[in-house]
Amino acid sequence: MNCRGEISRQLALTMTRMRKMTGVLIVAAALVLFVALSGCAKLGKDTARFEASFGGETAAPGAPPPPEMAERSVAADKVGDVEVAQAISTTAATANITRRIIKTGEMTLEVSDLRKTMDDIAKLAEDAGGYVSGREAYEDDEGGRSGKVTVRVPSDKFAEIFKQLQDFGKAIRYSEDAQDVTEEWVDLEARIANKKAEEEALLALLKRKGELSDILEVQREVFRARGEVEQLQGRMRYLKDQVSLSTIQVYINELGPAGLAERGPWQIGYHLRTAWHALGRIVEWLVYATIYLIIPGVLFWGPIVLLIWWVRRRRRARQLEQS
Repeated sequence: MNCRGEISRQLALTMTRMRKMTGVLIVAAALVLFVALSGCAKLGKDTARFEASFGGETAAPGAPPPPEMAERSVAADKVGDVEVAQAISTTAATANITRRIIKTGEMTLEVSDLRKTMDDIAKLAEDAGGYVSGREAYEDDEGGRSGKVTVRVPSDKFAEIFKQLQDFGKAIRYSEDAQDVTEEWVDLEARIANKKAEEEALLALLKRKGELSDILEVQREVFRARGEVEQLQGRMRYLKDQVSLSTIQVYINELGPAGLAERGPWQIGYHLRTAWHALGRIVEWLVYATIYLIIPGVLFWGPIVLLIWWVRRRRRARQLEQS
């Protein structure tokens, strides 16, 4: 009996729990149904509002749109065309920016006549519309002569002149370099325009009447703006000069006709002549050293030797008198 009672009690508890769960499920289902019905109602209202805004009726498939819709579509197309045109003009303006390039070059030439080559380089630069900005020549201890010529030539003729310079001798080294300063150029133009506008505004303020302290303060600001404008304009002038005229530095080594002809694998004759010139230089320096040693020696050691000779002579004379 006890076992049956326990079983009956467990079954009663189970049934009670099932009834509670069924109630919860029913409530949940009701909530879901309520939310779905609310969504449908809102969707219907939105659809009605949308149709009313465009004439109150939904156009049938294939039918022409209402006049209001046609006008709004045309307006939208016009706005889109304006935006596209603005985008195209902006892109074109960006693409039409002139590139500002600073071109420079260096080369080393071996020539037979240093002076003639330097004169030819200067003439080439002047004929092209440029000029020689630096020129120097020197001779080393072994008698070899070298030089350097710096020329400024129009940038549009840089490649042509750089190639012609290589024909003046044997080009053993050359290099070209290009620096794009377009971004700095555009930035400087914008900053100069802004500073000028600031200066004009300050000058307008300066013309007004006011307290002396205010006038002095505005005047200081005018001087500051003017100084910044001049500084920016100075940088712009430098960039314009470097962009319009390219710089080429030519280093020249004179080897003579024989030296240039014997630039083969062995170059025995060239080194024999170089060694002979070196020997001559050594002998020359020995002669110079002897001269510099003798002249100071006579002036410095001569009196000391005479003094020693006079002291020894006096001592010998005394010894003879005593004997």
